[in-house]
Amino acid sequence: MKKILSLGLTLNLVLATTVWAKNLSTKSEELRQKLVAEELAKYDKKALSFDASALPENDQIFLQYMLKVANLIEELNMLQINENNLQFSAEVEKDGTENDKELFHRNQSPWCLEDNDFLCNALSSLPRRRMGENFWPQKMNEKILAEIGKGRDADKLLSPFTYVRTGKLRRFKAIPFSQFPLLKEQLKQLAEYLRESIPYADDLSLKRFLRTRAMAFESKSAYPYDTSDYDWISLKGKWEITIGPYETYKELMKQKAQFEMYLGLENKKITEQLEEYKRYLQDFENDLAEFIGSDLYRPRKLNRGIVVRAIDVVYASGDARSPHGAVVAYHLPNRGRTIEEGFCKKVFLLNHMQLFEELMQKRANVLLIPSQAVLINSKYDVMNTVFHEFMHGFGTYEEMEINDVFGNRTTVGKALGAEETLMEELKADVGSLWLIPSLVKRDLISTDDINKRYAASVIHLFGLLQYSLKGTYPQMAGIEIGNLIEHGALSYNKTSNQFTIHFDKFPNAVNTLMKRIVTIQLTGDRSGAVSLRDQYLEKMDNDNFKPKEILAAPLAGLQKLFKKDGLKGFVVDYKITIPNFQSGAKSSE
Repeated sequence: MKKILSLGLTLNLVLATTVWAKNLSTKSEELRQKLVAEELAKYDKKALSFDASALPENDQIFLQYMLKVANLIEELNMLQINENNLQFSAEVEKDGTENDKELFHRNQSPWCLEDNDFLCNALSSLPRRRMGENFWPQKMNEKILAEIGKGRDADKLLSPFTYVRTGKLRRFKAIPFSQFPLLKEQLKQLAEYLRESIPYADDLSLKRFLRTRAMAFESKSAYPYDTSDYDWISLKGKWEITIGPYETYKELMKQKAQFEMYLGLENKKITEQLEEYKRYLQDFENDLAEFIGSDLYRPRKLNRGIVVRAIDVVYASGDARSPHGAVVAYHLPNRGRTIEEGFCKKVFLLNHMQLFEELMQKRANVLLIPSQAVLINSKYDVMNTVFHEFMHGFGTYEEMEINDVFGNRTTVGKALGAEETLMEELKADVGSLWLIPSLVKRDLISTDDINKRYAASVIHLFGLLQYSLKGTYPQMAGIEIGNLIEHGALSYNKTSNQFTIHFDKFPNAVNTLMKRIVTIQLTGDRSGAVSLRDQYLEKMDNDNFKPKEILAAPLAGLQKLFKKDGLKGFVVDYKITIPNFQSGAKSSE
């Protein structure tokens, strides 16, 4: 009798536990879907459409090949973010809601980028967040990175184009992208598509680039892109095709490059206008060297063949397809023989810039006192962007040899490690404003433009501070805004939640921060770089950051105002219509 009663109690307990677990599971799933919907709602969609109907037939066929290439670039980037991403993609397509599918497509992974809650996930199976970690062995950290930088095979191991694994005798070994099993087949197919597209390319320089870049994708070298980089810079036809592994912002140690692609058409009129500044690039480099001082830096001789190009984007994929907003310009290559020779290309994405115009004015009306909000004009944001990209070509670069703070001969990249990317972006952004006196001296801008450029910069930085402070650009913005507040160039009114720019104090704030940044770079002062960030941002347990006291109230006020006025960021959806698309479809998204 006792056994029967005990069994009955056990069955009831199991049943009760099952019901409880089911209810908990249902509540977790409801919360997951709620968090996904909230993440999606933080950003509006903006469509960029391109109709290829008016293009010649060869161009339309070429475009079809480029869409195949773009899809492979998307796959490669996803695999670099997480090695299981293709399986995750199949899972979300099979079992996910429409919101789940949209989140996965937007973020190129199942995880929310703005919400760190583990339930904020496009998959109900809730895989653990792992992004950009697979380039390295497990338990990789900055201490190990520093040790690698001092080792015999440092150049190959720190190459942006290799994976690192632990080999025999616990030694590290470098595996080129083309030989790494995770990427090998996609890269082989990518090279094949590029070669197949050559007959339909409209220009000899484009044909040459497609051929040499295809060879680079299959190369076993740890640095395979030098030859095709020269060919990319030298493109002459109407198409601008930027394709390859370039930026390192999203990778664990900020060392390894992720695949991206921009496809666009040149706007010759704007390109010709930008050409005016090329005559002065060496002068700007000389001005920077004089500012730094000859004890730290002597000017480099820049290549007269530096290319400046303005385009309208037709399509972007991989790391170029930003989950939040849109890239408005880029300076590439950022490593290799071309940079050592002072040779590069700066590309400005005109239709991406135009997407920000209305939002920028709305932000200004909310954030600035009325007498300063009227100064905002997208023209000056564009000017700031132009000179940001120019500044990337001045002063230090990642592979430049220096003596670090300990007297060791090394490179900027090896010395600064994971902090190099943040310091380089700071140099370019602060340098864009530091350069203003040089522009005025050469009659390239009027004195009436100065305050308008300062105001445009402030609004741009506050826009970046809408995003997670884990990212390079929001950290850059936090440091710049904190520096402006600290030096009295920007003040915050807690009652109105608005800011006042004190233009007379702006130059000193800019010069002080600029001197600090370039000194950190030229002395390889990694602790100095960390100290600069820590002055304004505090690292949290989840590797994210929160604003320190000087920024806390202003940013809380900003977020409150943006939410009240419905001022969101946006994501771009690209759509190409090709009349006779080979698959039978009329468009590709």
